[in-house]
Amino acid sequence: MSRNFEILQKAGRFRGLFAAEPAGIGRGRAQPVPCEIPLPSRPAPAKRPLQLELNGIGREEAIRLVHRVFLANGKDSPRVVVFSGIERRVGCTWNCAWAARALAAHVSGRVCAVDANLRHPSLHNEFGVENSHGMVAALSGGSGVASYASQLDDTNLWVLPSGTDGSDLCRVCTPVEMDLQLNELHSEFDYILIDSPALNTYADALALAQMSDGLVLVMDSPSTQCEAARRAKQNAEAHLVRVFGAVLNRSAPQVPDMLTRILK
Repeated sequence: MSRNFEILQKAGRFRGLFAAEPAGIGRGRAQPVPCEIPLPSRPAPAKRPLQLELNGIGREEAIRLVHRVFLANGKDSPRVVVFSGIERRVGCTWNCAWAARALAAHVSGRVCAVDANLRHPSLHNEFGVENSHGMVAALSGGSGVASYASQLDDTNLWVLPSGTDGSDLCRVCTPVEMDLQLNELHSEFDYILIDSPALNTYADALALAQMSDGLVLVMDSPSTQCEAARRAKQNAEAHLVRVFGAVLNRSAPQVPDMLTRILK
């Protein structure tokens, strides 16, 4: 049995997730068809680790987040992690971008930051790259998805922009196709950090988190309500998504850490 057929069998449980509301996500059964998809050659080795150009408390918190989520458990640490805000405009994209930078500065392996927020793409702005092609072009049948990732100079950090603006995953691909793309990326990169839509608003984040090792929630101290955070945690738990932690942006003085709590 081919590797891709096994992936298709595994990915069958994601069928229909992109189109569902978060509270109503189900677990359908797909009928996959065996296929062989040629993978591109592995990118050339990076010449140097990325230099983390961030100072002050932001640098400290980015490094702390990376150590706690990606590096604390050695070989058992997650390699593919989704970043999702409780709602929009809570700083999710910024946190995903700087976590990717901090991780690339602390490991020798290849790191790829992926913009899966097709409705409101902005990860490319954090890295100063174009959004003219990316995930959507790969899903539309172009060459391998890894070939659309842009390497930052000669460092070990790549960025895969969405390549579109104002669309959503259910219009671009099926969950099975998305899972295939993530598996291909995982074969090319050592770490993958995915910027996704808001968890309480769209089903994409939960579907992507089910295809990955887990989820980091991003909240905003002045705006995020306790009930919204509780609902996000319950949705994740209901769909067997592992939550690695919660990032609290713009925390009050009595809450000194950005990463204030690990949700268990």
